[in-house]
Amino acid sequence: MNIMTRKTTKSSSCNGKRQGIVNAKSSILTLTTVIVLLGTIFVIGFEDVSVSAAKGGIPGKSIAVQLNSNGFPSGPHINLNMHGRDLGWSGCQDVEGPPKSDDNDLGHNVNTPIEGVGDILFVSNKKSNNPNMTVWDNCTQNVHASDTDPAKVQIPPNEDGWYVYWRMQAGNNHNQVLANVTFSPNLNLLAMCNDNSTTNIINFSEFNDCQDMNDDLMMPIAQVHSDGIFSSDGEKITKWDQIGKGKNRQLAADVTDLFMWSGTVCNANLDSTMDDSISLADFDVTNSTGGDPDGVVNATDFDALIADGLISDFTTEEIMDAIDVNENDVIDLEEFTALLELINECLVFEDPIWVFDAADIVEHGLEYDNKGSKLTQLRFYNATATNVIRE
Repeated sequence: MNIMTRKTTKSSSCNGKRQGIVNAKSSILTLTTVIVLLGTIFVIGFEDVSVSAAKGGIPGKSIAVQLNSNGFPSGPHINLNMHGRDLGWSGCQDVEGPPKSDDNDLGHNVNTPIEGVGDILFVSNKKSNNPNMTVWDNCTQNVHASDTDPAKVQIPPNEDGWYVYWRMQAGNNHNQVLANVTFSPNLNLLAMCNDNSTTNIINFSEFNDCQDMNDDLMMPIAQVHSDGIFSSDGEKITKWDQIGKGKNRQLAADVTDLFMWSGTVCNANLDSTMDDSISLADFDVTNSTGGDPDGVVNATDFDALIADGLISDFTTEEIMDAIDVNENDVIDLEEFTALLELINECLVFEDPIWVFDAADIVEHGLEYDNKGSKLTQLRFYNATATNVIRE
C-alpha cells in the first residue's frame, strides 16, 4: 500500500483522477483545511489511514523495533546531512551542470547556521534521468555573509514518492542547553513548471529549477495564498542531554507530511491579469462586443478563451451547463471552484500528494530554524521498495 493518495477532482472525461502515495496509520484522522484564494474558498479534507507499507515488499522494522533502536525504518534510502556552522564558515560552494556521479563535489551535505534560520530548497524533475541525490548549493543563507540564497538539493524522481525521517545526531551542549531544530514549509520558495505539452524541450531532463523557462512552457501556478496547503506546518526535534551511554536517546521522527501538499495548479496562460495567480478575474477577458473586460464572466468570455486555445476539450455550452448552478448565465465566486475542477488547464488535488508529483519540476523550500544542532540527518526512503509502519 502506498503512503499517500494522489487525486484530482476531475471526472474520467476530464483527465481522470490521479492516484499516488497512500498514507497509512492505525486510526483515521481527518483534517479539514480551508484555503482562501483571492476571494475563493477551497475546503480540502484528507485522511490518514492505517497500514503497514508502501508497495514493494522489502520488510521494514515494526513500530516496536523502530522505537527500540534509532527510530529509522529499514529499506533503501538516501541520506542528507545538515551541519550547524558558525557565521563566516568558509566552505560554501555551489555547482552548475549535471553531476557525473553520486559522489559529486558537494556530497550529501548542506550547511546551516548553528544559531539562526536558513532555507533548504528541494527540487525534483520528473523527466530527469539522474538517479542520485545532488547538492547544487551546500549552504543556506546566514552561514556566510556573502551567501544569501538557500541551499539547493535535487531529489531523484519517484512516482510513489519517499518516506522522510529526520533525526538529530549531535547538539551543542554548551551550558547544558538542549539543542533543537524546527523545520517548516517556506511557501515563498514553492514553484512549479512543466515541459511544453506539445513539443518537448531539448535537455529538459537536465533542468533543476523553473527559472529562465521559455515562454512556450506550460507553467502551472500553485494556488498558495493561504497556510495549510501542506499536511504539516512544522516539525521540531530536540537533542536530549545524555547522562551515560544510551540514556534519553532521541529517535528519528517521521516528517513525510512536510512534503505532502494539497492545492491547485493551472496553466499560466490563463493568468490574464499577470499577477502570478489564478482568480475569477482571469476568465473575464472580453465583453459582449469583443472589447475590454466588463467585470462579468459569462459565455462570451469562454467563447474567446476557447478561440484563443486557452481552454481545450470543452465547448462554451458544456462549461456553462456544468458549472452555472445558479442558472443566471454568469459564473460567480461560488462557482469558481467547479470551473477549475472542470477545465483541463487546471488540476485540483483535494487529497495530499507527494508535492513533487504536482508538475514536471517542483521546487519546495523548507525553513531550517537551528538552535544549537551540530548535525541532523534526513533520510529519504524509496516508497516503492520500502515497508514503513507509521503511527
